[in-house]
Amino acid sequence: MKRTSITSTVALNSTNVTAIFSGDTLELSRPADHTGWRLETNAADIADANSWFTLPGSTTTNRMFLPFNPTGSNVFFPLVFP
Repeated sequence: MKRTSITSTVALNSTNVTAIFSGDTLELSRPADHTGWRLETNAADIADANSWFTLPGSTTTNRMFLPFNPTGSNVFFPLVFP
């Protein structure tokens, strides 16, 4: 019987998301080996605890550029392993 092994190139350890503000843009980044993880947010409806969703395209890159609204509050961006 031939054995096959599967090697993952996606890191399994947790990491931090780095945030950089530039004008009206928020850059969120993480290490390249965490590409494939989902970046989630509650930005659609901050008052609704069930409004979390995955940012479109966040699993295919390690950097996201988002419009930044300085009047918003309590918006979070946790990084979640698939």
